[in-house]
Amino acid sequence: CGIWGQRLREALEVELPEDTENRSKEELFESWSQNTAYCYRLAESLMNKALSELSEKVNGGVIDPQDLDESQLQLFSLYGREQETWQSVCLVLSSSESAGTEAVTLNRPLARSIDERLGNLLLTGQQDMPSGAVAQEIERLVSAFGQEAAVYLGGPDRQLEPGILIHGLADLPGAEEISPGTRIFRGGVEAAIDGILEGRCSPLDFRWFVGRHRQLNTKRGEWQAVACARPVALKQCLGLPKPLWHEVMELCGGE
Repeated sequence: CGIWGQRLREALEVELPEDTENRSKEELFESWSQNTAYCYRLAESLMNKALSELSEKVNGGVIDPQDLDESQLQLFSLYGREQETWQSVCLVLSSSESAGTEAVTLNRPLARSIDERLGNLLLTGQQDMPSGAVAQEIERLVSAFGQEAAVYLGGPDRQLEPGILIHGLADLPGAEEISPGTRIFRGGVEAAIDGILEGRCSPLDFRWFVGRHRQLNTKRGEWQAVACARPVALKQCLGLPKPLWHEVMELCGGE
C-alpha cells in the first residue's frame, strides 16, 4: 500500500516494547503484527488522524486535489479502490504463473431477472443486439431466466466479454469443474437453458457473473486466501439474513 503501508509499519514499530527475552526488533514486529485486532485498531487510529487532516482542507464542501500532498492523494486512491472491493468474497476460478489469477466476486448482486439486453451481454459480451441463431439463443435464455435469475457483478475486468456461469451440477453437459474435488462447475450454458425450460433445473441453481477480477494478490495483504467451501460458494447472496462476508469471517475463526 505504498506510503500508508509504510506509515502503519512505523506506527507499529513505535508501539513495540523493550524486549526482555533478547528478541530482535524484527522478531517482535513479526509477533505483534499477527494480532489482527490490534493492527486493525492501530490502522483505524492512523486513518482517523489522516481524515481529520483532510477535512481541514475542505473549502465550500470541495477538496482541491492541488492542495493535497502525495500521501493524501494516495489515500483518496486507496479509498476509491476499497469502495469497489469492500467486504468482497471471491471465488478463484483459475490460477497460474503465466495467466495469473481469475476470480469472481460472490456477493455483489446485479440483477434478479434477465431481459434481452442483459441476456445479450451474458451470451456475447456485446451491447448491440445480434440477429439469426444468436438472437434465438438469447430469446431462449430470456425464456429460462426472464422471471427469476441470480446475476452478479463479478469484478471490474472484462465486463464486455460473455458472462460466466457457475453451478454445482456435475452432470451438466459442457460444464467443467473449476478445480478437482471442489464439485463447483463452470459453463454448460446451453444445457442449463435446456434444463430450466424442460423443468429439470431451477434458475437459482445457477449464478451468472458479469466481469471478473484479474491478478488478485495476497502478498500485499489486500486479499486473504481461504479454503473453498462448496455450500458458501454456491449460496445465492439474495436477501441473506447474515451477509456472506460475516459468515465467511466466522468460518475462518471470527476475524
